[in-house]
Amino acid sequence: MRRNGQKAHERMIEDHEYQNAFALAEPSVRRMMTLIYRTCQRPKDLLGAGIQNVKMVEHEGREVRVLRIRQGKMG
Repeated sequence: MRRNGQKAHERMIEDHEYQNAFALAEPSVRRMMTLIYRTCQRPKDLLGAGIQNVKMVEHEGREVRVLRIRQGKMG
């Protein structure tokens, strides 16, 4: 069986590197970076999301917005 040709990550970025990139990014990129960080989702999965992925649900007596995403890698 042949393995995929993806190269392994050489290293994880440091906090200060993330913060520097965040500071230089456009507002839309900052929002995406925050969403990726908070949801622990792959960027590719979130880039395909849209308004159709936001659902209103009731939680503790009030309606809140919930982001529902189907993961591409594992479903």
